[in-house]
Amino acid sequence: MKAQRDIFYSTTKQVTEDEYKRFVDYVYDNYEEWYENKVCYEVSKTNGNYFVTLYGNEIVTFNDIF
Repeated sequence: MKAQRDIFYSTTKQVTEDEYKRFVDYVYDNYEEWYENKVCYEVSKTNGNYFVTLYGNEIVTFNDIF
């Protein structure tokens, strides 16, 4: 039996504006796969800094994107 994903596990990375644009492009290019596998993420911007959070999934990591 396959272990359930831990949806409460997350990884947050502070990214530059260029890295954020790369992230957005990656999401756009892989949207169908992300949607089918329910990949969740959150983006916030504070004082000019971008923070991207990826929630527990078996599809993508920050290493894959950056």
